[in-house]
Amino acid sequence: MAHLDTDQLVQTILADIQAGQLADEQRKLPAEPVLMERYQVTRYTLRQALKQLSTMGYTYQMHGIGTFVRQQQTNNSIALQHDGGLSEASCRTRWTQTGDSQGHNGNNYGGRR
Repeated sequence: MAHLDTDQLVQTILADIQAGQLADEQRKLPAEPVLMERYQVTRYTLRQALKQLSTMGYTYQMHGIGTFVRQQQTNNSIALQHDGGLSEASCRTRWTQTGDSQGHNGNNYGGRR
């Protein structure tokens, strides 16, 4: 196999993803050493390609777990980010407006000032 540069590797991985030849049933890509062997590239080149695929919106990475293929969106759908395994409490958002209809000042600290 000829040496691939980062852009060529991105296109090759993308074609393999789209053909259903790369990701498993959970849409997880193989580990880096497997991909390095498959495409005959260095870790640096592979990581640059994976970063570019992520930036393009095709994949996402979860530290210590792996790289996953994003479900492709249709024109009428809304993309939701994966929570990355965060706890429910970490994913919550707090109401932070400056006031409400009952005259509260909007701080949600639960304590007295």
